[in-house]
Amino acid sequence: MAVTEPRWLTEQEDKAWRGLMAMEDSLTAFIDRRLRTGCGLSHADYQVLAQLIAAAARQHVADARDAVIDQLTATELKTLATITDKVRRRLAALDPAARP
Repeated sequence: MAVTEPRWLTEQEDKAWRGLMAMEDSLTAFIDRRLRTGCGLSHADYQVLAQLIAAAARQHVADARDAVIDQLTATELKTLATITDKVRRRLAALDPAARP
């Protein structure tokens, strides 16, 4: 199979991609710290137990709202949902074994 030259990111695409990665790292670390401090759970613990643990759910939604949701306009939230849905669909197509 011939290796083709990659489609390198433009400056704007690279800035957006690096921003997304940095935001995800910061958000995950923030949520993990808040859950550990407030509920004694890691973010991974919360993801597994979210359907069972009402106290942690209250803390988690408050933190998600404070860190992200309340910082965005309705238009920005719609755009974010569109972007994340699109990326998740692509990830599922690239790795069918990882589909929920």
